[in-house]
Amino acid sequence: MARSAFSPQWTRACLATLLILVCGVAFWWRLGYLGLIDPDEPFYAQSSREMLRAQDWATPRIFDRPQFEKPIFLYWLCMSSFRVFGENEFAGRAPCALFATLLVVATWAFGARAFNPRAGFLAAIVLATSAEFFISARMILTDMVFAAFVCAAAFSLWLAGREERRGELWFLVACAMTGLSVLTKGPLGLILVCFAVLALYLVGRNPLPRRLLPIALGLAFFAAIAVPWYALMIARFGKGYARAFFIHENVERFFRAEHPSNNHLYYYLAVFLGGSIPWSPALLLLPRQAPGRTRWGVAPRFLVWWGLLCLGFLTLAQSKLPSYALFLFVPLALLIGHAIDGQLRERDLGRGAGWAMGGMSLAQAGAFLIVPGAAHEMAFRWPLGVVAATLLIAFVLQVRRVSVAWIACTASAALGLVVVCLTWTGPTLDSIVSARRVSKEIALGGEPSEAILTSPLLVRGITYYAREPVSVISTRSRPFYTPHPLTVVVGSEELDRYLSGGRGGRGTALCVGLARDWARLGPTLERVSVTARDTVGNKIVARLSKPRAPVSQSRGP
Repeated sequence: MARSAFSPQWTRACLATLLILVCGVAFWWRLGYLGLIDPDEPFYAQSSREMLRAQDWATPRIFDRPQFEKPIFLYWLCMSSFRVFGENEFAGRAPCALFATLLVVATWAFGARAFNPRAGFLAAIVLATSAEFFISARMILTDMVFAAFVCAAAFSLWLAGREERRGELWFLVACAMTGLSVLTKGPLGLILVCFAVLALYLVGRNPLPRRLLPIALGLAFFAAIAVPWYALMIARFGKGYARAFFIHENVERFFRAEHPSNNHLYYYLAVFLGGSIPWSPALLLLPRQAPGRTRWGVAPRFLVWWGLLCLGFLTLAQSKLPSYALFLFVPLALLIGHAIDGQLRERDLGRGAGWAMGGMSLAQAGAFLIVPGAAHEMAFRWPLGVVAATLLIAFVLQVRRVSVAWIACTASAALGLVVVCLTWTGPTLDSIVSARRVSKEIALGGEPSEAILTSPLLVRGITYYAREPVSVISTRSRPFYTPHPLTVVVGSEELDRYLSGGRGGRGTALCVGLARDWARLGPTLERVSVTARDTVGNKIVARLSKPRAPVSQSRGP
């Protein structure tokens, strides 16, 4: 019998190649092109640089002082990458891009086991080309590495509850992944994995081994990975570390909003809607897969329960950011991939669902046309117009039914967004999101002994790129949620003393801030002279100095 030209092995190889190409464009292409994005990326890069300089692989530090905001694992990754590739933007971001790629592949593998190979592949494509995910993959953030470990633990627990022969092995893998998640972002990793265990019980699966020995081994694996570094930090810094990290950075963040404007019950629903672009219309397929309309298996029910438990916990927490929910885009992508696969089999989308998805498609296409004008950045108008045109083509393809052409066009819109942002609009985008260009202007326009003042948002980026001591000018005495060992100038009197040579000042200072920062600083600048204003992207640079006292001239007799 002649072998088929399209054997399963050949098909898998082609799909794997396609998926790697998608990840290559979405995560890796021109990864180091943009400068480090304020304020988080420079924080991790500067900390890794200072740790390397001090030859200290145990204690995170910034501004030449120990800092306790995050655990150690991401710093180890960045430091290792700096050692291999040099101290640059690509090296800092490469670990997160790598973990994003691994998580996409793991999503494909899990989806193929839980649903079917096509649904798994579609879920991986949806995940790789969802805006929140591919943007995060291109940034130095703990959340991408954390998402990979948490989802790997949840996948392993699901397999442990499904496979009797290898269930104990998968349980050990889950414990190891949980330990790594705790070493990446703290006790939240253990909480989210416990939610996965609860979700499995709710769908009738027991992920825990029946024998006591594998449970003991799993706990030992977890402790051996997660505990030693924390024990070392407590031994070095005592109760101060325990209070700063476990209480301030974890417990207090749950009960106190670091960003009060984000603290709304609907916040994460909005994050999922916007972060799923260009797949937001596919969210409307999920109700068509709900119980009562289709027969749900264990896997989709597990994903829904786990997602709802985690979403409820994140919503109750007062501190909210889009990246906190990054890991939830994985079960969401799996559910969307499963729904698209089911729709490809049914073919008929239905008039109501078709027009609802069409309306959502038009809304997201319109957003790409409106945003440049609303942001007063005309450089983005025609490149984002190309993305909008691609989404409009997807709208036309999708009105009647979900098809392979619609899937390809939707994914292409996401990849097109990456391309236009890193080519035609690249210089403009770089000057907006990063302090790299403005730091070069400071180096060219500043005097050798001149001090640098900047807003709290930009201080980490300017410190990283200028490689000079930087002070903060603010309207608040505590401009950071976690205090930094920096000089903070508040009010006109303190600024006057600073420019007089007190608190590190040197007579004049170059001051950098966004337009809104300068508006807030109006009363603070009343007693000083502001000259030599330059604009770099959305940042304004000016020289501050004390006005010269008028010279009195006496008349002769």
